[in-house]
Amino acid sequence: MFEGFEVISKYTRKEAIRDGFLIDLTQWSFEAGFKVHVCATSELVERLAPKEQERANGQDFVGRLWDLLNVLRSECKRNSNTDYIEFYFYMQEVVNGKTENNKVYCSAQIHGGDNGEPCMTIKLNKKS
Repeated sequence: MFEGFEVISKYTRKEAIRDGFLIDLTQWSFEAGFKVHVCATSELVERLAPKEQERANGQDFVGRLWDLLNVLRSECKRNSNTDYIEFYFYMQEVVNGKTENNKVYCSAQIHGGDNGEPCMTIKLNKKS
């Protein structure tokens, strides 16, 4: 389909990981039962990182990540006939000095990686 076209630019998944736009979560995702490599956008990973007051309330990055991955895994099982899923999970956050349980809206898509291998990318949706 693209024969005869000149590639003027390409940005690979590997480059996005190297540059910090994508964060490789494969170690945790495999432990959570995923069978493909998983990355998240840096925006989502920054949201998962608890602020000082949230850490004092017992929140930590790995716990929040496990919540996200387990909800996503459950949604993937319920929606196995699609490559794109929108979902949310609850995360305790401190907003204006008040502790709240907020919905964090995300989406995930399975697609071909740099070499056509299946992989997944998770991003923060703007509702959050």
